[in-house]
Amino acid sequence: MLGKEILNQLLASSYSVKLLTRKQQGTTSPAQGIVGDLLDPVSYDFALQGVDTIIHSAAMISYNSKDRKQLYQVNVEGTRSLINAALFYGIKNFIFISSAATMVRSADELLVSDQAVGQPVFRSYYAETKYLAELEVWRGAAEGLNVCILNPSLILEDASWDQSSMQIFQKVKAGLSFYPPGNVGLIAADDIANIVLKVLNENLWNKQFLLNAESWTYQKFLNTIAKSLGQAPISKKANKFTAHLLSFIDGIAARVVNKKSLINQETIRTSFSSLRYVDQFSRTILQPEYQPIEDLIYKLGKKSTLDSNLN
Repeated sequence: MLGKEILNQLLASSYSVKLLTRKQQGTTSPAQGIVGDLLDPVSYDFALQGVDTIIHSAAMISYNSKDRKQLYQVNVEGTRSLINAALFYGIKNFIFISSAATMVRSADELLVSDQAVGQPVFRSYYAETKYLAELEVWRGAAEGLNVCILNPSLILEDASWDQSSMQIFQKVKAGLSFYPPGNVGLIAADDIANIVLKVLNENLWNKQFLLNAESWTYQKFLNTIAKSLGQAPISKKANKFTAHLLSFIDGIAARVVNKKSLINQETIRTSFSSLRYVDQFSRTILQPEYQPIEDLIYKLGKKSTLDSNLN
């Protein structure tokens, strides 16, 4: 989802790109496709010769306890191997796409900020693995890499509803009846891609940026999606009992259709938190021009409705 936008921005800016993918891509892209596996450095390390910069946006996103081993392998060990390969082949620059979820610290557990202090606080194992991956990136910096870590909040993009955050649209379309009491940070994928280019073009190395366009309550977020899809408003506020009951039901439904559950203990913990996103440092240096989230949601909702009508 994000990788597609980054690739498009790089090619539009006349960068020469090598693209690591898990399966063979079509031949229409001018990017040089490399079929390999992040967990198998031998499958891609030959392609790093002559490369100037690595943009690492590959990750596994899951809040299912059964995926913990794979989360660690992909997010931590995969990043470690890529950093080691970058150092071995003399890569100059490394941009890592992390998550806003790593930016909560013990001094204020409701503050998400690139200037927060204290020990890291994790509301999910996914967040913990992304933080451990960040430590691998900083190790690379200590050994000579120019690095930049970008920490986006929840990413929205014109993509399949089976992909990560876009599953929320699917839940609303199916008739989600409750909203959690917390709030969420939101950002468009192409805005993140623009910032990746800014980091490259302006040499903003050895920095870490929280990327968040707007912060909304889940009530506003889910009801804006519902309105964009022509659905009835979601008027019921979930309590912990309701949320855990929905988690149980969603877990059964997910097993029936062989998909991952979106509502579980970790997502409940996050969606019930009244988080505050503070990103003055990032905005001062990057001076981003984020697109309005409401406009983006209506655009995505309208497109999905048109696609449904065509099908």
